[in-house]
Amino acid sequence: MKILFFSQARNLAGCSECRWDPESTQTTESLWTHLLEHYPELKKIRSQTRLARNGELANSATRFEKGDEVALIPPVSGG
Repeated sequence: MKILFFSQARNLAGCSECRWDPESTQTTESLWTHLLEHYPELKKIRSQTRLARNGELANSATRFEKGDEVALIPPVSGG
């Protein structure tokens, strides 16, 4: 699984991407648990950050597989 960090998520994680090879399918919550264990600073934006799976926004029912590309999409501001 390729995990991409954008904007604030990239700054808080300290990298723009990482790889994870989970042994099984992951739920949204189990993926977040993994991310927060490895990148605890992401807790600052967790409640405002959306996940996308293979280019489509994820929800609480989304399942993540080994070959997926996951993006963390933090809140953005602007006019």
